[in-house]
Amino acid sequence: MQSHLKPYDDAYKMKEPIYLPPFKPGIKKTLIFDIDETMIHCLEDNNHVPDVVIKIPLDENFEEFADAGINIRPHLYDCLKEANENY
Repeated sequence: MQSHLKPYDDAYKMKEPIYLPPFKPGIKKTLIFDIDETMIHCLEDNNHVPDVVIKIPLDENFEEFADAGINIRPHLYDCLKEANENY
C-alpha cells in the first residue's frame, strides 16, 4: 500500500514547541485543536453567506482591508461546550 503522506518537512522542527499545562489529578487528557480548517473554514466562494466576516489588514498601516468570510464547522459549539464541561 502506497502512502499519500508527504515527507515530514524539516522546517517544522524549527518551530517553537508547545508546552502542555502541568498534570492535575482527575484530568486524564489534553485536547489540542488546530483551528484552521478544523474548527473554522474560510470561504472562497462569494455565492454563500458566511457565518462571520472578519477584516484582514492588507498593509502595515491598517489602511486597506480584505473581508474574509468564515464558516463555523458543524457541531463546533457542542464540542467546545462538552470539552469545557468535562474539564
